[in-house]
Amino acid sequence: MRVVSGEAKGRRLKTPGGDRIRPTADRVKESLFEIIGERIRDARVLDLFAGTGNLGIEALSRGARSVLFVDADRAAIRLIGQNLTLTRLDDRAETWRSDARAALGKLAGSGRRFDVVLLDPPYGSGYEEPVLRRLSRSEILPPGSLTVIEHDRRIDLAERIDSLERFDQRRFGDTMLSFYRQSPEKARP
Repeated sequence: MRVVSGEAKGRRLKTPGGDRIRPTADRVKESLFEIIGERIRDARVLDLFAGTGNLGIEALSRGARSVLFVDADRAAIRLIGQNLTLTRLDDRAETWRSDARAALGKLAGSGRRFDVVLLDPPYGSGYEEPVLRRLSRSEILPPGSLTVIEHDRRIDLAERIDSLERFDQRRFGDTMLSFYRQSPEKARP
């Protein structure tokens, strides 16, 4: 696993032992960032279910203004810290050890907004639609913001989840990337 592009290009990231954390494959990550393109530059990014920090670190390397990494696993938070130090991108990063739902609750009243949200929940967890729904109803997404979720291809996510509208979807073997845009009209909670 390596940083594909930007200021930390080519740096190898530390990976976990075992199968508790499933990092996004480099070819999937490269395609994700090709699709969102220049939108990542100067973006405020939220990386939920961050794991190794692979996606958020790629965003920082490509010019994101800041990334908030959120993961409930203590080992994942430690690994993210190591990878941020390794890539020298830790000055624009913040890490929270928290469940995704609790983090969204904490962010709700904070006044913080995110231009891009990256989600990679554990496969088979059932978190996909509930977290997307909660995210769409929160105040942290300004109109036009992007949300990208990596999920098992057998999960059929709706084209519209409250105020999130899917505009693209790509398959890579058993992995699917679904791209959503926050519409101007907010859904009612």
